[in-house]
Amino acid sequence: TFATSGTGTPTYDNPSNNFCTGNPLDNYYAGSSFANGNCTITTGSSQEPMNTGTFGLSAGKWYCESKLTQVPTSSNSFIGITAEVATSSTDFPGNGEFSWSILGQTGNLYNDGSSSAYGGAIGLNDVVGWYLDLDNNKWYYAIDGVIQASGVGASITAAASTPTGFYFPAWGD
Repeated sequence: TFATSGTGTPTYDNPSNNFCTGNPLDNYYAGSSFANGNCTITTGSSQEPMNTGTFGLSAGKWYCESKLTQVPTSSNSFIGITAEVATSSTDFPGNGEFSWSILGQTGNLYNDGSSSAYGGAIGLNDVVGWYLDLDNNKWYYAIDGVIQASGVGASITAAASTPTGFYFPAWGD
């Protein structure tokens, strides 16, 4: 039968607290170093390729936070989402058709390699939260709890219509 029994208490084989971290297996072009349980990603000087997270998201509503602890001096910091796989050392989040990001230094929104004015710049030690609504195909970002662009959100392609079928958190220097 399919009758339920027991308390529903999670076991070690069924954890209820899972957290997305940086994915060191998706690091071919970026050549980043990972520390602190893959929660700290350090990229080399003047490198823009993206690192992705370990969760692929295809439906529902999701939230993620990042903190910029060092402002790049010779390149750019990108925080975003992607449904693509990097194919070169210049594939930063927001460079592809199915990739969106915020350029930290300006707050501009990037998609398909083009930028447009969107929100505020991200400063040193700012907490950047992003909200991914895959039920309505929107992506939002906030700086220290303040949603940018008047909460309008960027329209994104439905996950099922992307090359991977999933969106991943993405970061690039």
